Amino acid sequence: MVLTTSVYAEDIDYMNLLVGKWGYLQKDDSSYWGYEEYFADGTVHAWGVNPDTGQSWEIEGTVEIIGNISCSTTTKSSNPKIIPIGAKVCDEIISIDANSIIWKHQDGNMTMVDKIAE
Repeated sequence: MVLTTSVYAEDIDYMNLLVGKWGYLQKDDSSYWGYEEYFADGTVHAWGVNPDTGQSWEIEGTVEIIGNISCSTTTKSSNPKIIPIGAKVCDEIISIDANSIIWKHQDGNMTMVDKIAE
């Protein structure tokens, strides 16, 4: 007899796994161009420099997770014309562990983000 187990999206504590600081890698030089820091109270702080435009940005927001979908709503923005207050973005968490997240964005593109040790 073979025993197998399955883990379903609703069985994973995504918010707990998200808590901490994450970095978006620059493809050409392995430096980070952006960061997100998730907190246990359901808030997020993100900042960085857009690699395409060189423009710095910083936002704060709230995070709600339903199943494996993470929705962030902007509450503060350093540039509300580009990242408006009240903007809501939902991404699917394809994979998450202690070292990385793979996000699937609304446009279908996927991004891997590294956990940054403090």
